[in-house]
Amino acid sequence: MKASLRKTAVRVLLWLPVAFTVIWFINQERLDFEEAREVVSEQARHAALAEGQVIQLRLMQQFQQLAFVAKAIVGEQAPEALNSRAQALLRRYVANHPEILAINVLTPDGERIAWSSYAQSTKPIFRPEDFTALPGRPDEFLGQDHYAKRFHADVMSMRYRMRDAHGQALYFIGTPYRIDALLAGLSPQGWTMSVLDQRDGRLMKSPTAGPVPQSAYSSDHSVVEPINGLPLFVRVAWPRAKVWQLYRQGLALRLFGRFIVLGLFVLAALSISRLLRSRERLLEKNARFARFNALLAHVNQAIAQASDVPDLLERACRLAVRDAGIALAWIGRPDSQGRFVFLAKAGAAVDYVNDLILSSDASVPEGQGSAGVAWREDRAIFTSDAQHAASLSPWRERLQRFGLNAGAALPLRRSKTVWAVLHLYFVDSAAVTPDLQRILLDLADDLSNGLDRLDLRDSQIRLQRQHACLLGNTVAGVVMVRYPGAIIAEANEAVARIFGAPSVRELLGRKVGDVAPALLDDRMVQATRVALKEGQVTLDALDILRLDGQQACIAISGRRLESDLGDSTLVVWTVVDVTERQHLVRQLEQLSRADPLTGLPNRR
Repeated sequence: MKASLRKTAVRVLLWLPVAFTVIWFINQERLDFEEAREVVSEQARHAALAEGQVIQLRLMQQFQQLAFVAKAIVGEQAPEALNSRAQALLRRYVANHPEILAINVLTPDGERIAWSSYAQSTKPIFRPEDFTALPGRPDEFLGQDHYAKRFHADVMSMRYRMRDAHGQALYFIGTPYRIDALLAGLSPQGWTMSVLDQRDGRLMKSPTAGPVPQSAYSSDHSVVEPINGLPLFVRVAWPRAKVWQLYRQGLALRLFGRFIVLGLFVLAALSISRLLRSRERLLEKNARFARFNALLAHVNQAIAQASDVPDLLERACRLAVRDAGIALAWIGRPDSQGRFVFLAKAGAAVDYVNDLILSSDASVPEGQGSAGVAWREDRAIFTSDAQHAASLSPWRERLQRFGLNAGAALPLRRSKTVWAVLHLYFVDSAAVTPDLQRILLDLADDLSNGLDRLDLRDSQIRLQRQHACLLGNTVAGVVMVRYPGAIIAEANEAVARIFGAPSVRELLGRKVGDVAPALLDDRMVQATRVALKEGQVTLDALDILRLDGQQACIAISGRRLESDLGDSTLVVWTVVDVTERQHLVRQLEQLSRADPLTGLPNRR
């Protein structure tokens, strides 16, 4: 669990720079888009200021002309009594200025038209309260835009107030200014311009549209700028495509550069990720090899410790499951009918072998499996996709139920002949790699050698028992002496009896001279030299003093053993107690020289 979390954390940290880069790019593009919108907004603001100056100039010029008409043409004449010259000049002025529809001379209170260049009612279109005096210009009044039925046009009324020397109002000079003439040529290409009245928020040329919401003045796609000295706003709007058009300028080059940077980060992340995966696979491979090498070591240790063949087979199966993580391991061999008998088994899927029928007979379907082939052909069979292998179709449902996806059938030999089959099952279908196959072959060879070793050990034990039985039942003493040092290495019980020792254990590891000092006399020393040099020697009679203090006579013969002990040489001495024989020999000699009744020497 911790390893999985660590891998996940490493992957997250590995891709964090890429994620941060993507986020930074997205944010940068957002900022670029905002910058494009700010640029468009600034351009619209400049356009609004420019158009507002045009409107201001037109209205200011018109007010100057009204002031000129009032002062130069009308003068201080009474509005109701304009002379013909003044009327003619006023009509000529209207004819020369198509942007105005009429020149009206109104009474000082502005409630009635005293004279007009256009035949109309004496009631003005606008009331005096509809006009607003311009800041710093108290005699110039600007009315609201309105549709005038008498002129069949949208107009904005303007008035100039004429005063006398005492500041008293003499009359008003007014004119309805055509809105289309005021706004002519304003909407520049790519922009949508409109003029708003500050006093009621009404959009000019749209008297029925109603007040424009204040929020519209600062919308995302328009700017509103006041016209200096006038109660009017200029609003310039633009389509969203205009911002996108500016944003797309240089977009391809920007994205190309950013995608290159992002690609480098992604390439670096992929390269490092690939290196990490390769390292993980290498570590997993090394760990897997370490587990199987440990399995080999433990199996060899089990071979040295096993008491018999069943014990070895059980240990091998348990070790395969424990050390290598194998799902199931079993060892079996065919009986007299060719049906496999399971000698040992272990693993989480050990129930797989319950009622499992396998045969060594190639003529039946149960004999077509990997175990049967391995037995008949004396070769290892490896299966990577066990659940889909045609040869394993009789056991497909069973394999699927236990989740076994790969297998290895390895022949085990005994005395160079196939004796059993070791079958291993894996959950991972890709587990049986070529490297693992070599390790499994080594495992089978080690187990085969282990079986031969157990057979050899059993043979040695039988031989040792036979050897001990033979030596234990012989009258002659047999002792093995190692030279130099004349150390007793091995002896039978007859040697202990002949030399008067309580048991043979009292003799083992002791020097020959300590057991019988007489064996160090010149005859025995000379005989030892002959045995070591020539290979064998015989002494018919040698008197010794036994360990229990009694005198004895022995016949001894020695034979050198050929061995590879290095500086040591082994000589096997055969010792026969001839004390009684020598006693009889001496009696016969005495009888031959003396009278048996008197004991006196014979006279013959």
